[in-house]
Amino acid sequence: MDFYIFLFLYSIFLLWFVILFSKYKISLYTSFYIIYTLLIGIPFFIIFAEVQDIFYISKIINRGLEAKVTLHLNDGIRPITYMLIFNFIYLFVGTIGLFQFQETKVLKPKIDIEYSEKVYRLVKIALAISFLYIFIRYIFYPDFPLFVLLKHGFSNDAVLRDVAFSYSHNHNIPYIFLPSINSQFYRILIPVSFFLLLYYYENYETSFNTKILLIFTLITVVALNFGTFKRTPILYLSTWFILYKYMYIDDLKSLLKIVNFVLITVVVLIFITALYTDKDMQSILLNLLARFAVGEAIGEFLAIEHFGTTFDYMYFDIFTVYFQKILGMDVMTFSELWKILTGGTRGYTSIGVIAEFIVSFGYLSIVYFILFSATLIKIDTLFKQNSNSFYRPIIAGLITVISFMSVKGFFAQLFTGGTVVLLFVYLIMKLYTSKE
Repeated sequence: MDFYIFLFLYSIFLLWFVILFSKYKISLYTSFYIIYTLLIGIPFFIIFAEVQDIFYISKIINRGLEAKVTLHLNDGIRPITYMLIFNFIYLFVGTIGLFQFQETKVLKPKIDIEYSEKVYRLVKIALAISFLYIFIRYIFYPDFPLFVLLKHGFSNDAVLRDVAFSYSHNHNIPYIFLPSINSQFYRILIPVSFFLLLYYYENYETSFNTKILLIFTLITVVALNFGTFKRTPILYLSTWFILYKYMYIDDLKSLLKIVNFVLITVVVLIFITALYTDKDMQSILLNLLARFAVGEAIGEFLAIEHFGTTFDYMYFDIFTVYFQKILGMDVMTFSELWKILTGGTRGYTSIGVIAEFIVSFGYLSIVYFILFSATLIKIDTLFKQNSNSFYRPIIAGLITVISFMSVKGFFAQLFTGGTVVLLFVYLIMKLYTSKE
């Protein structure tokens, strides 16, 4: 009976969001909720349905929910309750903030050729720095999966997975060449340069040289992000593109064009998944389904279920330890610790910002839900004002990385996720293009 009551409440929340979506359109507020719903909310209910003996996803994906963990899922009441509480608070605060958001006008950008030329020069500098860094890193540490594939090839698919994992978890190298630093170039700096170039090409300059540079940058972005042979970079890039094209638009009919791009993204994800296995298409699709229906959420589900029992309240430990980590100190983040506690042997288990609040502060996390939701809406109004300016590509990137805080965590997205780099690019643009 608990399952159906919770499901009824969640259905109301989803309907509530649809109404708000028609007002907020594609924005930071709606993007965060959509990603949270797809990767955490709905999977939570899928997991909850199984522990409540209602629906068995494990029979469909041919994998037990506890196959890769040592902690029990228990009855699932606590995770699903907290998830619903956050949904209610997020939607309620969104309803209150809707008036201010709708009153916010999109500022018309000033057509300034001199300004656009400065941005164009800045983009070329950023690309030159990025390509130089990637080249130097390759000379000293040629471990990037794409480069390994091009140089050596692979004897079997199992090696591909190992190469991708070995690269992403290689910490025995100088700080400046760590995978997390490298990712700031191919996942953040080169993509934002591409979108700035695209904005420049669409609004100011359509010369042949600009077009060639734009195409070359696009090929580089796609190749490097695909070349990690992981699915998350593709999701980031796809989300970034959709936001760049469609954020804050009034015509919802044009949003149907997103479907085509989503389908392309799904095909790419299927192809990457196929590289990990030599099984048939059905197995590949089930593997992908397992990743999105269970894989992204199971660690977070367990973390919320077991806080106060398997581990005590953590307060600000998650944030302080992660900060020490990015400074190069030899510490273990909560995501790494949680991987060990749940029975994993290598890597980390991503924990989203909402779960970070819960395992840190328990019931007090409700206060943080309110503050976090209100902060997102306030930032959203600022983004909306400047969404037609040269800062549109940066805003789209910031919305992307902030939205993925729902799955990857606050500090993970702030630093290794690229938020700081995008803010740095924004600051440099402000300083470099300002009139003396």
